[in-house]
Amino acid sequence: MIPDKKVQSFCLKLILFITLILGCRTSLFSQQDTSDNFSKAQDLFNQKNYSAVIDMLGTYIGKRPDSSKAYFLRGRAYFEIKDYNSAITDFGMAENLRDTVSDLYYYRGLSYDKIKNYSQGIADLKKVVERDQNYLPAFVELGDVYFKINEYSFAFDYYSLADELKPNDPVFMDKLARTEIKLKSYKDAIVLYQRIVAIDSTNVSYINNMGMAYYLSNDSVNALLCFNKAISIDSVYAYAIYNLAKFYQATGLYDLAIRNYTKVMELDPPDLNDAELHMNRGELYIQTGEFDKALQDFNTTIGLDPDNPNAYGGRGRVYVSMGKDTLAIADLTKVLEIDSVNLTGLIYSGLVNIDFGNYDKAENFLRNALKISPKDTMALYGLGELYFNKQKYSEAIDYFSKAIQANPNFKRIFVKRGSSYYNLGFFRLAAADWDLAIKYDPAIYNEIKPLLNDARNKAGTKN
Repeated sequence: MIPDKKVQSFCLKLILFITLILGCRTSLFSQQDTSDNFSKAQDLFNQKNYSAVIDMLGTYIGKRPDSSKAYFLRGRAYFEIKDYNSAITDFGMAENLRDTVSDLYYYRGLSYDKIKNYSQGIADLKKVVERDQNYLPAFVELGDVYFKINEYSFAFDYYSLADELKPNDPVFMDKLARTEIKLKSYKDAIVLYQRIVAIDSTNVSYINNMGMAYYLSNDSVNALLCFNKAISIDSVYAYAIYNLAKFYQATGLYDLAIRNYTKVMELDPPDLNDAELHMNRGELYIQTGEFDKALQDFNTTIGLDPDNPNAYGGRGRVYVSMGKDTLAIADLTKVLEIDSVNLTGLIYSGLVNIDFGNYDKAENFLRNALKISPKDTMALYGLGELYFNKQKYSEAIDYFSKAIQANPNFKRIFVKRGSSYYNLGFFRLAAADWDLAIKYDPAIYNEIKPLLNDARNKAGTKN
């Protein structure tokens, strides 16, 4: 039997109604499902399961491509696994969907910083502080970025704002003080560190940094006290030991400096330059006359940093001291190939050419060195040596005297100037210079004793 039209119409309406109800229920279940997935992704993020967050939000975004919160959260997850480019992309998608919360710009600014795109990082971080003047981490990060790119005045400004938001916090005060050191405001840095250490008297980093401020302000006594105090608190704090090594090197206590550099190398802190450590110790071994050890250190430096001109210069000087002039010239030539105005390369190229009797060539190297550093002791000494070898003793005395003014503790200059005076017949002046040479290095007394006695004897008849 064929149903009448009323029955057919009723059945059709019933089917449409059931379909609509089922569709709505399916839609509700689907929405509930995606909502649950986002909540689960948030839970996974809090549990630091960032890879799972990324996977889950990938599915979620496929269904909800207009969800700015999903892009932002996935960007945060990418940031945490150090995939900074993907993080930047997702933060950009969130921004395009009109999500302009401060956190978005902050984390995108951090991401740009991590990939060394500092200008974009600064631009994003400034958006944060323009929107929220109490967003402390953004002020600190802006200071860090500017510090990193050597824009210390801007770094100081942002660290100061952070300090205002959270006053008397040693962390921010330390950042301010380190910036003051970079700006060469050493006394201001010392005042800050005195406040910092009053708050936290056992933090070796703060004490060590205060020591550097004292050292750079030429207060050697307090610098030494700080470095030693830091080491007394933490005997393996490599940075204080390193600074102590540099202190001893600068003050001529070479054996102590070598001992401290060696200890730093044994501790091997990750952010100190191994090539620089070996080069510094190599310089010290030259001073102590331990040329084989110096050679090993410079070879290590060159192995670690094959384009370092100072390493070749140091090794060239070692070869000069060992009498290996051909090897010395090869290294010094390499120095000037890498850096044509390298002071060490010019000076020691001049000294080696003096030994070879190439006086015109030597003079050219040494005068070019003086153009770069007019009061360089070794360049002045080298010209004195050159004129001494050419028996132009008056000119030699002039350059030896300038070298002594630059460095009064350089015993070799007094020996040579004394010899120049002696050759001109100024025996009293010769004896006086040789007495000074012995004062600075008593070990050379036996070497110059015969000439000194002769000069003293002759000084009674001619001066």
